[in-house]
Amino acid sequence: MKSFLLPFIASALVFLTACSGPSYKPFNYQYQAPAEYQDLGPEHRTIAIKLSGEELGRPLTEFKHPLAPLQWTDQYQQADILVSLSVEDTKVYKDVLNENVDEIINSNGKKERTTTYVYPGVIQTAFNVSITDTKLNKSVTQLDTKYETPVSGSPQRSESAAESSLALTARVKKPDSRKDALASIHSQLTRLLEVMFTEHTKEMRFEIPHADEDEPRLANAFAILNTKPNKEGAREALAIYQAIGTQNKDKDGNDNKALNQGVHAGLAACYYILGDLSAYEKHFALAERDSWIKTSVTTSSDF
Repeated sequence: MKSFLLPFIASALVFLTACSGPSYKPFNYQYQAPAEYQDLGPEHRTIAIKLSGEELGRPLTEFKHPLAPLQWTDQYQQADILVSLSVEDTKVYKDVLNENVDEIINSNGKKERTTTYVYPGVIQTAFNVSITDTKLNKSVTQLDTKYETPVSGSPQRSESAAESSLALTARVKKPDSRKDALASIHSQLTRLLEVMFTEHTKEMRFEIPHADEDEPRLANAFAILNTKPNKEGAREALAIYQAIGTQNKDKDGNDNKALNQGVHAGLAACYYILGDLSAYEKHFALAERDSWIKTSVTTSSDF
């Protein structure tokens, strides 16, 4: 039996190795992006925040994040840019009841089935941000989101007791959850205003080939982009990808799809850094990877 399996295993390993294609790793590219709101003019001088909600705390009531050339004012009725922030009351929502059946040995030495119930849930603070250009009488942007803290009661012998346990646990954790929610709102609002009205730092995370047995030059291109994630590095790596090309064949003369897609991924990253968005979109599509690139930022928000 062993002598029969060995050739099969060896062939399978060769097949898997031949079909593995490039392996991918991420690298990050930081760049300065202009303000997304392009209608800010000399007539826009002041910005104000209008708050609504209960127990908003110092991070929000004292919000005065620098946004030159805009100056903060307490007179929101006359502000050129109005930031309306509404924070809802913190609420508790229960999830689907978990029912657990266990088998134990009772005091008589017999098996006994016991059922316990647990209610999971979330402590949720929803909020809305609406930014308006009062000079031009137009909306700048809106944000509707919520901050959630997972919470769970302890196992109980009845559904009603499980619900009471969840309520008790949530009552204890609710103040800290709201405090964390207000801190998160402050962070997200700060980032949103930076993105809309100032030049700001953004970061792209690319995943491109870093190694391939059939094409060692991919490792060279990755090393360049990983150590020099800028236009200079992109130009150097682009020359390597263009030399490799996207019409590669495998040992049997068939299209080496995995390698060609890897080159397209590298080309897309280079063209994005160089600012050629039409070429980026072309090669991004040809790379045929579902989630090889994403936008991230230098704060916890997703703007």
